[in-house]
Amino acid sequence: MKLEVVDFLIILALVWILAAIYRDFKKREIPNWLNFSLLIFALAFRFFYSVFSNDYGYILWGLIGFGVFFVLANLFYYGRLFAGGDAKLMMALGAIILFTNSWFDNMLIGFLFVICLLSFGAIYSTFFSVALAFGNMSRFSSDFRKRIYENKTYLLLDFLVLVLFIIFGFFTNENMLFLVGAIIFALPFVYYYTKSVEQSCLLKYISHKDLMPGDWLAREIKFKIKPGNKVKVISPSWEGLSAYDISLIKKYYNKQVLIKQGIPFSPAFLLAFIVLILIKYLWASDWGLWQFF
Repeated sequence: MKLEVVDFLIILALVWILAAIYRDFKKREIPNWLNFSLLIFALAFRFFYSVFSNDYGYILWGLIGFGVFFVLANLFYYGRLFAGGDAKLMMALGAIILFTNSWFDNMLIGFLFVICLLSFGAIYSTFFSVALAFGNMSRFSSDFRKRIYENKTYLLLDFLVLVLFIIFGFFTNENMLFLVGAIIFALPFVYYYTKSVEQSCLLKYISHKDLMPGDWLAREIKFKIKPGNKVKVISPSWEGLSAYDISLIKKYYNKQVLIKQGIPFSPAFLLAFIVLILIKYLWASDWGLWQFF
C-alpha cells in the first residue's frame, strides 16, 4: 500500500483505541457504536480508495482481516478470554492492520499483533490486579486468608505433590520436574488470589436504573412479574444482562444490584498496536517482516 494510506489507517486506529480506553476506564465498557463505527470507517475508506485507485486489494485485505479476526475474537470471547467489547474492538481492528499486499507479511503482521495483544494483556492484567489488591489490602487480605484457611487440607496435599516432584527430580536429575512441581503448587494460590481480587475489588452495588446491556451480575436476582406474580430469576452469565433483562429489572426490581466489573483490557490493544507502529517506522518501513526471521 502507499504510505499515505497506511498512515491514515494507523491514525484512524489510534484515535479509536484511545477513545475505547477512555470509555473502558470511565464506564468499564466499550460501546458497540464505537467499535462498529471504526469497522465502518475502515472498510469504507478501503472501498473508496480501491475504486479510485482501481486496485481492489485494499478492500479485499480489509475484508480478509475482518473475517480472520472475527473468528479469533469469537474464539477468545467464548473461551472467556475477552469480554464482548474487547472482542468487537478486535474485529474492527482486523479491518485495519493488514497493511500490505503480501500474504506472508500480512500473516506475520496479524500473528504478531495477536501474540503481542495476549502477552501484553496478561502482563497488564497481572499488574492491574496487584494494584487493585494493594489499593484494597484490608478486604483483599481478609478474603485471601479466609480462602487459604478453608482449603488448608487441599493445600497440604498440594504441598505433598510438590515434595514428590522435588524427590523424583533429585533422583532422576530431571530439572523439568522441579518446574512442573512448582507450577502445580502455585496454581491453587493463583486461583485463590484471582477470586479474592474479584470478591474484594471488582464487586460493586449500583442502582437498577444505571444498569447497561452486558453488565455482569455477581449473584442471581429474583422478583415477581405481573400478571400472575410469576417469579422471575435472572442468573449471572458470561454474556451479561440483555436489554430485555434490564427492562424487567427496572420495572419490577427496585433495589440495588450487585455487579461484577472486569479489568479494563483495552490498554493491551494500544500496546500491541504500538509494536506494529515501531516496526513500521523504525525497523521495517516496507513491512518486509521476513528480515526478522
